[in-house]
This record gives sequence, C-alpha cells and structure tokens, in this order.
Amino acid sequence: MHKIDTSWNISTELLNKISDYEKSYASAQLSRSIDFYSNRLKQIGFVNKENILDIGCGIGQWSLALSKLNKNIFAVDINEKRLEFGRELNKIHNQKISFQKKSMDELEFEKKFDAIFCYGAFMFSDMPKTLKTFKSCLNRDGKIYLNFNNFGWYLNLLFNKGIFNLNSNNFFVAIKYIFRTMLNLNNKRIVSQKYLEKIAKQADLKVEEINSEGCINLNSTELNPLYKKKYLGFKMVEECILKNC
Repeated sequence: MHKIDTSWNISTELLNKISDYEKSYASAQLSRSIDFYSNRLKQIGFVNKENILDIGCGIGQWSLALSKLNKNIFAVDINEKRLEFGRELNKIHNQKISFQKKSMDELEFEKKFDAIFCYGAFMFSDMPKTLKTFKSCLNRDGKIYLNFNNFGWYLNLLFNKGIFNLNSNNFFVAIKYIFRTMLNLNNKRIVSQKYLEKIAKQADLKVEEINSEGCINLNSTELNPLYKKKYLGFKMVEECILKNC
C-alpha cells in the first residue's frame, strides 16, 4: 500500500471505514500531495472559473484540488463508496464540493459549466455520445479536459504487465480492447488521436491542445506526468483540451 501524503490530513479512522481494496485505491491516489494535483490543474488552465464539473471523480482528489482554485465544483461518479470518501475529504478540508451519484449518461443540470474535467473515465463510456452530452452541459467557449489510453498502453498491458508478468487478466483485457478497436466499437477501446479528433468534430467541439499525459503546459511550469510517454515506440496515455464551438 502507498503512503498517503500528509497534506490530505487523512485519519486512520477514516481509512478503517473502507474495504482493503478501496483503501489500496485511495492510498495510491493520495500518495501525491494536493499541490501536485493543483499544479497539474494550473498547467491546463483550470483556474479562476465559476462552475466546474468533475466527471468520474472517484474519491475526489481532483475535485478537492479544483475547489481550491475555482469557485463551485460539482463532482459525479457511479461508485457511492468513493463518493462517501470524497464527502469526508471535503469536510476535512472545509470545502463546498457537491458530490452526486450520476453516470455519464445522466448529466442533467439546471446550470451550464465553464469547464468539465474527466480524468481516467472517458474511454469506458460510449465516447461519441458522451462528448455530445458533455457539450450540452457547457457554456459557450467552455472547455473540456480528457485523458485516454492509446495503443502503447495496451501493448504494455499485453506484454510487460501480462505475458512477462504471468498475469492472464491483464493479457485478456489488452486483447479485449484491441479486438473492440478492430471492430470499431465506441467504448472500451483504444483511443488514438485520429479517433479523438473525429468524434470531437462530430460533437462540434474543437481540439485546442493534445499531448502526452501531464505534458499540456499553458503556464511553463515544471511537468509532472504520471506515465511514460511511449511503450515500444507507441504512445501510451494522452490528454487533450476541447473547446465548445
């Protein structure tokens, strides 16, 4: 299990309320400081905004960092246990994040958002449909941040984390995603830059920035990517910023 950074002020009592699996997940996300997440958000320009929607928020580590840099944060996820942890994190840091249980197909809000942040969840949805839903939630000129797994991620899963590590689960997940991509399906598939640009255009969204994960940098700060750029010469995890047209 990872050591949780002290900046989160997480008590042993809170950790003991969750399962060992969720504890392992939470400790991995919180092993980096709040400043790490805040600096990443500054890199992509997600600061000083009125209303931001964090989709697939998990335990709320990004939501909390967003709340310290912006005014109103609305965070949604389908995992109630992780939402509960996020609410506790929110209380500890005296923020006013609104956590709600919603799927990407249930994004109905009375208000529009200046920005949508979606880390590590987009590629599991029906992506063309999801982008159109995201657009419907945005103000004019609103921005969307996404990240997604390209071909190198699944080669790494197939060989390095699958065959070489004798892990059949990783092997078959990689095969599944490669096969679904060959069938041109729209969820649980490899997301290339070409595919992302195609579905963004279909949703009437403009691709403003696209780069390796952690490498979009609008303010020239030090880069802090979480993943290697390539595996066997193929791009692994990428990120992009889309703009409402």
